[in-house]
Amino acid sequence: MGPRLIRAFVRALLAIFYRRLDVVGLDHLPARGPLIVAATHQNGLIDPMLLMAALPRPLRPLAK
Repeated sequence: MGPRLIRAFVRALLAIFYRRLDVVGLDHLPARGPLIVAATHQNGLIDPMLLMAALPRPLRPLAK
């Protein structure tokens, strides 16, 4: 499965549970270079999927 297919699948799955996904401050993310994104919600399953659907950059989620 390629990254584009996974991202499309995640977006379709999230559309079932969430009507709208608002991203605030996306213009502050650098287009290139290393980036650490830390989700602070307690649900460790949904957070990586939300980040993958919302951010335009490829992500490599880590397990806690």
